[in-house]
Amino acid sequence: MKTRSFGGRFQDISGQTAVLFALALMPIFAIVGLAVDSARLISAEQHLQRAIDAAALAGAKDARGSLDETDPIKELVERVFFANLETSHSDLACESPNIDIDMTTNTARVSSECNLPTIFGRTISGQQTMKIAERAEAQASFTELEVVLMMDISESMEGQSLIDTKAAANDLIIKLMGTGVSDHVRISVVPYGTTINAGIYGNKAMGRADLDDTFGDGIDTVCMTDRTGPEAMTDAPPRMGQWLSDNTDPAFTCHGPPILPLSDNAVTVSDTINALASDPDAKTAGHLALAWSWYALSPDWHSIWPSTARPAEYHDADTKKVVVLMTDGTFNAYWVGTTLDEMFGIPHRLAREFCQSMKDEGILVYSVGFGLDPPLIDTSMTAAEIEAALAWDSSTTLSECASAPELVFLPETGDDLRDVYNEIATGLKGIALTN
Repeated sequence: MKTRSFGGRFQDISGQTAVLFALALMPIFAIVGLAVDSARLISAEQHLQRAIDAAALAGAKDARGSLDETDPIKELVERVFFANLETSHSDLACESPNIDIDMTTNTARVSSECNLPTIFGRTISGQQTMKIAERAEAQASFTELEVVLMMDISESMEGQSLIDTKAAANDLIIKLMGTGVSDHVRISVVPYGTTINAGIYGNKAMGRADLDDTFGDGIDTVCMTDRTGPEAMTDAPPRMGQWLSDNTDPAFTCHGPPILPLSDNAVTVSDTINALASDPDAKTAGHLALAWSWYALSPDWHSIWPSTARPAEYHDADTKKVVVLMTDGTFNAYWVGTTLDEMFGIPHRLAREFCQSMKDEGILVYSVGFGLDPPLIDTSMTAAEIEAALAWDSSTTLSECASAPELVFLPETGDDLRDVYNEIATGLKGIALTN
């Protein structure tokens, strides 16, 4: 570019313009560079916070879970922390987190510092890296849990099936209660075969003295069959004359140890589970087990249970009541009926009614069918017979009993069953960030 000077000559100033333009661009480049570095910094801070949050949650969970030593928990927290940083900037360099585990309050505190290299800052301001630091604290926050484990000990459970079921149940116990006395979880165990061995609680339910042994079957063995009268399908307080009475037929005696009311002692619950044994003569009275599972959680049965086993009121905001229905076969024991439909169909109908009544009271029902056989249907059957067979089908009953479709599990192997019980336990654990 040329312009006339006062002396009448032209002067070239294009070089000056280029310099001025370059000088004008420098603050623009600086602003853009700082914006890029700032965006990277914000992104890195978000990744770091998420990683620390996840690590703190993992630590809080296991502070009140299956681990009882801080060192293994800290190792888990560090693994979770770095695993969650893998999606962040590849040049983000973070120190191993500082981890504080408080086993008494079930709290995990996690903090860490990271350095993120600048892209433009080093040329503009000379700053080579940006430092970020975050912290999080998480505490295991548990609703009071009242859990009933229905344990099928019928003849088909003999051998590996019962071994697998015990292992799965013990996994759940450890995950929910640890290995000692829990301050927020109580678990009841209801073993069932052809009858329910209610022990001294059976005497109480029938209005007899605790140590009554009218039928000579042992003071801790009271075989309970179906409840009768207008309250048969309710959890109304028990009264005399409402039961078929405990049965003395040698073919249908009680199987296994008596039911265990709600207990906060993990050892007591585990010992009850481990003492279970199947019986080659035992059928599967699933409806009776559901009834007694309900009674174990019913506040209307306070007079029957010990003071330490008395359930909370229904719909208590601080308490979750749970039944884990477990069976490996068809419900096929009904003490009133004699026909095939009565022996097979009625127990399933009653089971579904008990389940619905429990759900109406806010009880959460999980259904676990372990290695179930398909319905007994063949081409020679009439339409009516097929309909009846489907009515006796355990998978149908389990589906209708569960509180939601995703709470129905049909494991085929022992490993599958353990996975299911661990999933149930995980679902029942409540974890929340405190800040």
